[in-house]
Amino acid sequence: MSRFYFHCYGLGDVLEDIEGAVLADEAAARARAIVSLRDMMAGDVIKGLLDTRLAIEIIDERGRPVARIGCDEALRIMS
Repeated sequence: MSRFYFHCYGLGDVLEDIEGAVLADEAAARARAIVSLRDMMAGDVIKGLLDTRLAIEIIDERGRPVARIGCDEALRIMS
């Protein structure tokens, strides 16, 4: 188990996660980031807005970047 931090980027703001979450591995951290990003996008869509620059950067407990999850990875757009 490792601690991961999820920093949120979007709408010109950076929201740093200072608490983090203890998860099994990087795959679990990626899955959590995707769900969180989808939740953020859903809240914006209700307001009539979708900024596709939203992203979550995953940082491990040593301060190293693990991944950056963007809208393109969290959402499939069909038209």
